[in-house]
Amino acid sequence: MSLRSDGIFYMPDGCNDALGHQMALWCGADFQHGPAAPMTHAVAGPGQVLSCQDIGWLMVNRDGRRFVDENTPAAIETGVEEGVMWKADTLEDLAAQLGIKDMDTFLATVERYNTLCAEGHDRDFGKDDKWMKSSIVTPPFYATKVTAITMTIQFGLNCNDQLQVCDADDNPIEGLYAAGNTCGNFFACDYPLLTPGVSHGRDITFGRVLGEALAKGEKITFEEA
Repeated sequence: MSLRSDGIFYMPDGCNDALGHQMALWCGADFQHGPAAPMTHAVAGPGQVLSCQDIGWLMVNRDGRRFVDENTPAAIETGVEEGVMWKADTLEDLAAQLGIKDMDTFLATVERYNTLCAEGHDRDFGKDDKWMKSSIVTPPFYATKVTAITMTIQFGLNCNDQLQVCDADDNPIEGLYAAGNTCGNFFACDYPLLTPGVSHGRDITFGRVLGEALAKGEKITFEEA
């Protein structure tokens, strides 16, 4: 599934200056030859109160059709007061406030979702059964918009397996090394969320491994845990 980014969000703020990349380029380095892997995921951005990753509600697109396994209630009334959530006494009114294009599809989607909740199991998208306990029947009904934001771009310098920074022809530049997110050739088409700490973890680990290898005059070896 391809997500269009509706915002840019970096942590910590102001640390996306790419000075490490620039210094290497001044020395004749090149960027990785493969594509840039975007960390673009459906999470709550500025002015939003919910995240696609932690919602137990029903989620539909602009056509009123369900499309994902939604996986926590938030400060709902506060969200309504701040204008980032919508409240209505009927599903039709709620859909109109959200600008859903196909009312019939939306109502059919809610009906289908209520059926799955009654069964206690999501046979369509496999959402955890613990969330399949609340049918959308009793008003008032609430909704919020969730968009995708880009947290970072995993694109770095052309590095080999010894963490040496290379030029456009893959020739190592003597004495120039990189570690962590400055290195390229690590991620492919996407930044995965399956391994906690994959970003900061490789910063710390690769830096230490590289430092120890250089201090001992040895080649870098990565052993399986």
